[in-house]
Amino acid sequence: ADDNLKQSTMNNEDDDSTLGQEPSAGANDGAGSQPAKARKGRRGGRKRKVEAESDDGEAPELTTAEGQLAMNPNLTLEQATNEAKREYHRLNAAKSRARNKEYVEDLKLKVVSLTSRVKELEQEVAVLRAEKEL
Repeated sequence: ADDNLKQSTMNNEDDDSTLGQEPSAGANDGAGSQPAKARKGRRGGRKRKVEAESDDGEAPELTTAEGQLAMNPNLTLEQATNEAKREYHRLNAAKSRARNKEYVEDLKLKVVSLTSRVKELEQEVAVLRAEKEL
């Protein structure tokens, strides 16, 4: 059991999910404290280690328990399953952030285009009003 605990600690040593977190939501910090959700630390910004290759020369699928066990055979099946879920969610979150970033960039381009069009139309209206007054 002690070896499993030691191995589990070693496996999670690069897990920074608790870094930057403040005490639990029940702790009273006084005035100006933020809601519990805002306190939770973020995982982003840190590069992951390059994954090792399996026997057939391909990287193991880390979104499966089998892939996690291939990477680290000292994990229990439950730990491997949990790590696989984390990896799956991590990848999907990264894809979602990329889609949202692209969407926002497209919206910014659309704003620039439509703003330009509005200015053109306002100038055209001004010209037409000037002609009408003549």
